[in-house]
Amino acid sequence: MINPGLLTLLLGLLAGCSGDDDTPKGSYGPSTGWADAQSNGGAASDASEGSAEASGKKSSGGLSGLLGGGDCDDTSLAEAPLDRACITQDLACGQTIDGHTGGGTKQWNGDFYRSKFCTPADSGTYEGFERVYFLPTPAEHEVRVKLDSPCKDLDLFLVTWSSADTCPGMGHAISTCESDITSGGGHVMTQNINNSYSYLVAVEGKRGEAAPFTLTVECEKMVER
Repeated sequence: MINPGLLTLLLGLLAGCSGDDDTPKGSYGPSTGWADAQSNGGAASDASEGSAEASGKKSSGGLSGLLGGGDCDDTSLAEAPLDRACITQDLACGQTIDGHTGGGTKQWNGDFYRSKFCTPADSGTYEGFERVYFLPTPAEHEVRVKLDSPCKDLDLFLVTWSSADTCPGMGHAISTCESDITSGGGHVMTQNINNSYSYLVAVEGKRGEAAPFTLTVECEKMVER
């Protein structure tokens, strides 16, 4: 005869085994989370849809968000008109803007950049559109301009130029021209030792690429030594 206490214990154990189990079943991935082993829906399906949507966009890498989440196919900013001459708009210290080289000007090309010693020889043809911005800066400041161009290979130029209404050509003398022609963006830096200076900031693809970008301007007061 079975002990009544032992029988009660066995029945309790059997009831526990047949109850609901909260332990996740299926597989786990770092980007997808838990995938239900018995269906293609749920979290696995949601994660898959999110990945598919994200695959149509490249990582912003610094785009400020005005481009609709950093969409490389967004050409809305290419419609921005020129404000005057070759200049799209003015920039200021502490400012961050999004732009697009498409719809800019074709004032400069590879011959111009090489003749003004902006770039080394054979660095690119620069036959596409460039976006140019006028940047006045104060004296006794270190000026740093940063370019983020995660979508295509765009280059950054900083040309010393005092006129806010005209743009230099091949026949004009330019005292300095700085550039960063590395892939993915870059930065240029200059120091206004005794006087305030104005610059033209240009963004252009070395092979005529048209793409969105972000510019950031930082100005820091120089410390007297």
